[in-house]
Amino acid sequence: MDISPSASEGGKTTQQMNRDEAIWNALNEYYKNTDQERLSFTDLEAGILANWTNEETPDRGAISSAITNFASKKKHHAGKNGNGVFMKKNSHYGFNL
Repeated sequence: MDISPSASEGGKTTQQMNRDEAIWNALNEYYKNTDQERLSFTDLEAGILANWTNEETPDRGAISSAITNFASKKKHHAGKNGNGVFMKKNSHYGFNL
């Protein structure tokens, strides 16, 4: 049984979940191609937009919301250095900081 909250209960719509997944994919593509381990939000935003493949480009607020969500949930990724956990440490973001 699905117990996820509906959009009216503070959950996300299908469109928002799909957008966040596309942001995650663009973030991983960017991270795969950068030598930086610790990234600022500005770095992430530019990298996501540079690797964006969908038609509707997300705005800064959508990217910020998604990044905050990924870091708070310590979203996992099998990346260039093996499995990683996305997190924020001080003012930087990255995997396994």
